[in-house]
Amino acid sequence: MQVAASDTALARSVIGCNACFESLPLQRAGISLSQPFTVGKRYKRGGIALFGINPGAGTEGAYKETRRVALDQFAAGDDVALTKYWESLAQDAQNLWNKKYLARVRSLGLQIESLLIGNIALCATASNRYPKAMLRNCWSRHTEGFLKHYAPGVLVIMGAEGTVGEFLRAARVALPSLRAVRIAHYAHREGVAHEQAECARVRKLLGA
Repeated sequence: MQVAASDTALARSVIGCNACFESLPLQRAGISLSQPFTVGKRYKRGGIALFGINPGAGTEGAYKETRRVALDQFAAGDDVALTKYWESLAQDAQNLWNKKYLARVRSLGLQIESLLIGNIALCATASNRYPKAMLRNCWSRHTEGFLKHYAPGVLVIMGAEGTVGEFLRAARVALPSLRAVRIAHYAHREGVAHEQAECARVRKLLGA
């Protein structure tokens, strides 16, 4: 999917947001800017979206460094840098993503370059804290708008029911034709059998 003017405008509307850090006892970590959705080059509206809770706080690896530099350039006014940000998804994910996250994508039978990838909250926080107030604030300000703009046909949200359930339901309201499913967080501690069962359940919905 090529970056359009509407994509640039949407990403620019979130890049400078600091609302949660001004109203809640949170500190930034990792990439210290809001991280807009990333769109795979083969993603098409009606495709599959994969959501986490919020970006990880780590800074290590060329993948994170490429994204950080691209977002810094975009925040400074370089619209072309959004393309670099999207392209980093395919360039380094196979080698530098969190191994459990990448294993989950593979187990679901998904192709990274065909996905819309985002989070309920768009900012990384120290100690990976994501209070419900932060998730709700970001959803209403930004995330729901991204979801409507890119209009996936299927949404897979990773996380516990108590954390992500209300946003799964909100997504169905925002896009009534959406097929939305929750799966355990990729870093759960329930063991291999649970992971295999979760992935099999969701693959059935995906038709994979």
